Amino acid sequence: MNTFYIIRHGQTKDNLRHIIQGHGDSELTEAGVSSLLERAKKLKEIKFDEVFCSPLLRAKQSLLIMSPYLLLPATPNYSDDLKEIDFGLYTKQPLSQLKDKILYHKANPSIPYPKGESGEQLIHRSCQFIDTINQQNNDGTFLIVTHFGVLESIVTYYADEKFEDICIHKDDIARLIFYSNNEVALTWV
Repeated sequence: MNTFYIIRHGQTKDNLRHIIQGHGDSELTEAGVSSLLERAKKLKEIKFDEVFCSPLLRAKQSLLIMSPYLLLPATPNYSDDLKEIDFGLYTKQPLSQLKDKILYHKANPSIPYPKGESGEQLIHRSCQFIDTINQQNNDGTFLIVTHFGVLESIVTYYADEKFEDICIHKDDIARLIFYSNNEVALTWV
């Protein structure tokens, strides 16, 4: 049995301005920092065997803010597999101008964003990452600090959670327990 605690980074200034971030970055807001501290309180008694984090700045900063309150190994592991989807040409553009295109790509996950990647590519890389950890470990507890797209992909794939429900919990912690009989249990913390 392996247990994963998956956290989306704290709110950023671009989140507030409704700017598509993807592989771009933006500073965390005060509300984002506060929410990270609240999530850290929920995890303070858990001893993590390993920590994995997206190398994008907003995720790294989120981990740094939470780290003093958590029982973590000395060194986190950064992985490109945990980066947000690459929106390509849409990166750092206002969502209001591209909402229809984003919805089109969401409905057609095999089609990549212009000069970016597809939803299927995101699902493949993020779930392959989880599968690799599961194959290499037994009875481990892992923290993953990542992005909404990765969180959504993992929770949808393994726990069949609906997009609308994931959106409600985007600033909560997804706890996925992988049992040896291939069952997966999702709890929002």
